[in-house]
Amino acid sequence: MILTLIIFATIRYATLGYSYGYQIFAQKAQSEGQNAKTVTVTVEEGQSVKQIAKMLQEKGLIHDARLFRLQEYFSDYHKKLKPGVYELNTAMKPEEMMAKMSETENKDAAGSSSGLGTTDQNTETAGQDEEWQGDEGDHSDDASKGMQDNGD
Repeated sequence: MILTLIIFATIRYATLGYSYGYQIFAQKAQSEGQNAKTVTVTVEEGQSVKQIAKMLQEKGLIHDARLFRLQEYFSDYHKKLKPGVYELNTAMKPEEMMAKMSETENKDAAGSSSGLGTTDQNTETAGQDEEWQGDEGDHSDDASKGMQDNGD
């Protein structure tokens, strides 16, 4: 009896896992063609992916908020969604929405730049990367000195 329950549970969760895994990579739009509608969404500073996914589901842009979170996690856009005002469409796949929400410069509903995620912010990040590379170089020199000391 217990063995039967274990087998049943294993099959059930394996099927569920496969289904979710398939949906992560075989993304579908909420609607297609003439049935598609455009929706304006606002992503606030500090908003989590969970909150963004819930908002997209409530606005009818995605079917499953939890699935969107997994898609974001496994995508090239992981931790790259930026605050701003976006025009998204129900004919867009989740990855297309993520691409739009990770663009460098966002436009608000009036068409002017929101100033969020602009190149100034990216310049600051680039400077931090350069500092890190400089530190890495210093450590490499230390490591090579250590190897020279060990060889003597």
